[in-house]
Amino acid sequence: MRKKDITKLIIPDAPIKPGQMGYAVLNLQIVLDHIIKHKTKISKIEPGHYGPYTEKMLREFQGTHGLFPNGIYTPVTRLRIKEVLDGTNN
Repeated sequence: MRKKDITKLIIPDAPIKPGQMGYAVLNLQIVLDHIIKHKTKISKIEPGHYGPYTEKMLREFQGTHGLFPNGIYTPVTRLRIKEVLDGTNN
């Protein structure tokens, strides 16, 4: 995704926890996949369902960006994602 395409990413509101389902989870999965640059395989992830693979991606993001890797999408994690996407905290 080019820099200008980042504006198409939707950073969901927090909190989101493992086991939840819906569009907010799907948006979180898309954002995390963009940041972490995984070659996500559909077989590993159930779109819109916060399962083990989504939790693993979030923990990886949190640990890499100075947050406690608890796998729960909190307002602090949301802020850090926004900073990373804006280029203010890489």
